[in-house]
Amino acid sequence: MGGLLEAFRAKVMEGGWIRKGEHVLAAVSGGVDSVVLLHLLVAVREAYSLTVTAAHLNHGLRGEEAERDEQFVLDYCRRLEVPCFCEKRDVRRYAQVHRLSEEMAARAVRYDFLRRLKRETGADVIATAHHADDQVETVIDHFLRGSGLAGLAGMTVRRGDIVRPLLWATRAEIERYALDHSLAFRVDRSNFDLGFRRNRIRLELIPYLRRYFNPSLREAVLRTSQIAWEVENYLQDRALQVLSEARTRARRGEVVLDLGRLGQQPALIQKYVVIAAFEALGGNRWHLDHDRLERAAQLIREGTSGSLLSLGSGIGMVKSQAQLAIQKMGRLEFCYVVPIGGRVSLPELDLTIDTEVVDRTTYAQQVGLDQRVEFVDLDVMQGELRVRNARPGDRFHPLGASGSKKLSDFFTDAKVPVFERWRTPVLTDERNIIWVCGLRLDDRYKVTEKTQRILKLALGEMISDEE
Repeated sequence: MGGLLEAFRAKVMEGGWIRKGEHVLAAVSGGVDSVVLLHLLVAVREAYSLTVTAAHLNHGLRGEEAERDEQFVLDYCRRLEVPCFCEKRDVRRYAQVHRLSEEMAARAVRYDFLRRLKRETGADVIATAHHADDQVETVIDHFLRGSGLAGLAGMTVRRGDIVRPLLWATRAEIERYALDHSLAFRVDRSNFDLGFRRNRIRLELIPYLRRYFNPSLREAVLRTSQIAWEVENYLQDRALQVLSEARTRARRGEVVLDLGRLGQQPALIQKYVVIAAFEALGGNRWHLDHDRLERAAQLIREGTSGSLLSLGSGIGMVKSQAQLAIQKMGRLEFCYVVPIGGRVSLPELDLTIDTEVVDRTTYAQQVGLDQRVEFVDLDVMQGELRVRNARPGDRFHPLGASGSKKLSDFFTDAKVPVFERWRTPVLTDERNIIWVCGLRLDDRYKVTEKTQRILKLALGEMISDEE
């Protein structure tokens, strides 16, 4: 009777899948898999100083049967002395609004519920009851969809805030444990509805493949999954290494890469670098389909300067002559008052601007040494000093030019990459642009022999607390 429990201790607890002292939020549907998972967590709770909380979601799809499932889970948790949180959601309505299948909608709603509850309860990790046979179904499903190497790798034991402690156990082993421990559980009749793709894979395709092609299908698929995971893991690590080497700077909302370094890599690594950058900006890699990755690789190899590609999730790629920017798209809107003799932070850009009134000697020693430092005639300025994003229709009088110019034309003439333009702050007073920060001063605000007071402007990088 101790077989599954001892294996759980050895693999999951001693193996570090769940760490000593963690608060585990267990997703409990009432089916045999989740009932056994919760029973195992409670069995090791004291020895490993775990806090265990249960979560149950009523998807609003099965009427009174779902209500009975919820009551069953509440009663079961009460007997195990486990706090349980239940919620009801309208999955069918969610599917209609977001144009998803009910299967996909149920998954989205379920994980939204679990992650919100994780935040509210202070849990460290969400535990789901996926097992080895679920993994086989997942890998076959991904293969049929053409999901690539990552799809063949299937589910991981622990990724981010999700842990799957039973991914190594078979359905038969889990059911045997429930029988040995006299554990009651609920049976979801929708699991036998052949209208759902996943059910057809489990109930029709897998038995057919096992009968006519390979009696050891589960072992063969899991072996393939393990190999795919090892290769995928290597490619991800290599992509992160290239990303680190090719990245020219770190700034919130963008990843800018040196095309020379990136272009030396095989197309496969280039695609994985794009995936890594996409994820770093908050994108979900599963939203990056094969066609988009192919177009991304083509843009890197053959795209002209200014070429742009949407990657989805509000993230895009822009190519310049020497760089590739992967960034959150859309115009940044910000405007901050700049104190005289102080600092203003621009969190949207991870930049700061410092101002300081200086004398002629300091001006003479420092002028022209750094493009990110500028000096202006303080007495020419009128009203409040502000820093904001560049806007359509902006004009200024570039230092040394004969007259005013559209800011967009200045950017073009100065060969400022397209992806840099909307991230370039401009300093203004009540009338004009004073400084296109880091690029050019307005001629009307330059220091002259008649200047009485000189204001030093310095553009800098924000330093995080960790640094």
